[in-house]
Amino acid sequence: MIRRLRGTLIEAELTQVVIDAGGVGYGVAVSPQTSAQLAGLGEPADLFVHTNVYDGGIDLYGFATADDREVFLRLTGVSGIGPKLAMNICSGMDPSDLLQAVADGDLGRLVRIPGVGKRTAERMVVELKDRFKDLLLARGAAAAGSPVLPGVSMEEVRSALLNFGYKAARVNKILPMLKQRTHEDAQLQDVIREALKLLQK
Repeated sequence: MIRRLRGTLIEAELTQVVIDAGGVGYGVAVSPQTSAQLAGLGEPADLFVHTNVYDGGIDLYGFATADDREVFLRLTGVSGIGPKLAMNICSGMDPSDLLQAVADGDLGRLVRIPGVGKRTAERMVVELKDRFKDLLLARGAAAAGSPVLPGVSMEEVRSALLNFGYKAARVNKILPMLKQRTHEDAQLQDVIREALKLLQK
């Protein structure tokens, strides 16, 4: 199963890109927000990926961050929301705004997303309000003080740890401890190494 894809961007549209990795061109569905964050054609591209296998084939869905992929995956856990509608929802609203709208129970904002009716919006609020809490808190913490240390962002550290398979709740708990446990000139790999020590305790 493909979980991350790094290569060269060789084709780009608003909701679909092709990345050449090892001589193979991988077609990946993306949101317009993710597409806008990619560099130009011929430049390196790096996406967090969800592989959806079904009877008719395989679809790849790409995201700029591990958190964005997690939002997508939790959406697909809602009754009646499959991968295509989940990507449509991610395309219709910035992930941070989506998390907040669900937390607030703001059906008016949710139903403005193409493809989302009142019943779907209600299910999203009921089924995701609690499940989105950790992601919402993490984004709030990152916005309030994104640098863990000069040159190292909390979001980079958090995304790396989530990609290693650690649960978001555990990662969020240890992030505030890192500043006291690392030197000011520490590099990203140093901070991640220290984070792994905390997670293994």
